[in-house]
Amino acid sequence: MIFSSERKGLRPPFLYVFGIEYMKENPMDMPTISAAQEDYLEAIITLEAERGRARVRDLADKLAVHKSTVTAALKMLTEKGLIDYEPYGRIVLKEAGRRAAQRVARRHDLLRRFLQDVLLVEEHVAEENACRMEHVMDPGLLKRVEQFYAYLHEKEMEDCKWFSGFRDYVKRA
Repeated sequence: MIFSSERKGLRPPFLYVFGIEYMKENPMDMPTISAAQEDYLEAIITLEAERGRARVRDLADKLAVHKSTVTAALKMLTEKGLIDYEPYGRIVLKEAGRRAAQRVARRHDLLRRFLQDVLLVEEHVAEENACRMEHVMDPGLLKRVEQFYAYLHEKEMEDCKWFSGFRDYVKRA
């Protein structure tokens, strides 16, 4: 049985998978960040990489939300010390915000690649699911996915008989 729950009185929350207790990822120097706030941080760092800066309008377009929603989220991220933002000004990630954004972007990229390359999921499906999974996946499980993915690449995935068999099975299904 797989299940997730937060145990009352324990901080940070714990995740239970097959009866094994894992601590959710939340470094001690990092404020608690919601999945939506992680999405904003990830979008900011992505826009910085693509366009050199992130603006409210760009975030609204990227996240398919109204500009007033973006402004409210940016206010919360500013209060948590993750960004510097003044209305109509630039959005600048602070060090803690940059670390959080990089961590989320790395999780997202790993999960998207794993879903596409290993499970042979279509690109748009992998992208959508990686976006949801990145927020809830236990760090221990994520590390195992990363190790498995690295192992497959080290063993040259295409030369693995079982992987070739899996690819053929998926094509027939």
